[in-house]
Amino acid sequence: MAFHLLIFVALLWTGVLGDVSTVKNLEVMEGHTVSIPCHYEPKYARYIKYWCRGSTFAYCKVLVRTDDVPPTKGNVSITDNPAELVFTVTMTSLREEDSAWYWCGVDIRGGRDDHAYVHVKVIHGVSVLKNEVSGEKGGSVTVQCLYSIKHSRSEKQWCRSGDWSTCMAAVSNRTVEHGRVRITDDGVSAFTVTVQKLESRDAGWYWCAVGHHQQESVRITVIDLRTVKDDTHTERRQGDGDMDGSELAVAINPPHLDSRTDGSKAAVLFSAVSKQVHMF
Repeated sequence: MAFHLLIFVALLWTGVLGDVSTVKNLEVMEGHTVSIPCHYEPKYARYIKYWCRGSTFAYCKVLVRTDDVPPTKGNVSITDNPAELVFTVTMTSLREEDSAWYWCGVDIRGGRDDHAYVHVKVIHGVSVLKNEVSGEKGGSVTVQCLYSIKHSRSEKQWCRSGDWSTCMAAVSNRTVEHGRVRITDDGVSAFTVTVQKLESRDAGWYWCAVGHHQQESVRITVIDLRTVKDDTHTERRQGDGDMDGSELAVAINPPHLDSRTDGSKAAVLFSAVSKQVHMF
């Protein structure tokens, strides 16, 4: 099953030309999927939205509109969410020829359409969902290595950084076992590495490698819960041994014992506290 990378893009640098905004530049791995949010002002909640392609807005070609039934054309679909003031465009199975300028548009009836631009660049190579993963000792961790369609038939490997003799190869459309390491390649856009029965020595840096000179680094951290528990227990024991003068005074002269307290009770309490103090 093909793995589709769904990217929700933060508005770090927006392509804003009016009351519509979106990201300005976006790079997507070939063969993957991207979802682009187009934000708009409340006044546009009931208007029709659309997605078009072209170097200039005046001459861009409309690919899909929210009033289309269904709102999907080829590998492009559009959905509007007036409650959140955003419409989302999704493009699947991207190819290098999909690299272009695109526009989020709002159809202004009887006026000039409002819009915002974004440049989409489809790239080749390899990436990972997470550059750092962690797992408990004895447990497992999973790393997803993503690659473009161009590399679907390229050699894929999982290697420990600094020692290329440790590389373990993936096999397209199969799952292979290398000791405690299991590698599954979907043959389209991703291979998944699972390291099982984690040991302390598994911690460190690794590479997802595809083809020649295409690598992405991943760091694995192994957590030893026994060590964590022992450290916590030691801290608690040390904390229990700290009794200052005021605490000792309260223990010897508890506030609930006044002059009317039975003398035998006070003696028993004082004896118990004395033994506790002697232990420290």
